[in-house]
Amino acid sequence: MVNTFQMKSPLLYIVFLLFSVSDLSNAEENIQAIANKLKTYLFQNYSILIRPKINQSDTLVVNFDIALKQVIDVNVKTQKMTLFLWQRQTWYDDFLSWNPAEFGNLRQIFVSPTDIWLPDIIFQNSLDEMDELRDMNVIKVMLLSSGMVITILS
Repeated sequence: MVNTFQMKSPLLYIVFLLFSVSDLSNAEENIQAIANKLKTYLFQNYSILIRPKINQSDTLVVNFDIALKQVIDVNVKTQKMTLFLWQRQTWYDDFLSWNPAEFGNLRQIFVSPTDIWLPDIIFQNSLDEMDELRDMNVIKVMLLSSGMVITILS
């Protein structure tokens, strides 16, 4: 009997693992389905051309942070320095908030930067031509259920 039990035990373990992996896969598919439903809800009447305030006379505050990631070059003779910076912008978009309870308690999602309104912020302290932030490489855009938008740019 002992040998039979030992042989069944690995088999039961494998069956348990298969069901566990299946449950994780189903959970991941369910989260993806909820995220797609949420994106449809958020963007069905959204326009990137409209400033993200319900009352257009309200002030829109955009917070702007810079983090130095790398010093690429320092030229002492020309007194010029080339840096690699990451920029983070945050603001509240009145049109991109939701109730997490209605969407499987999903509190954040990632979206494409081409799908949202982006502020027109221009660097004025550059030796090269001024580059608009929209033309920079947006790495991530995260939406929080409160309507906060967080962008990371490089």
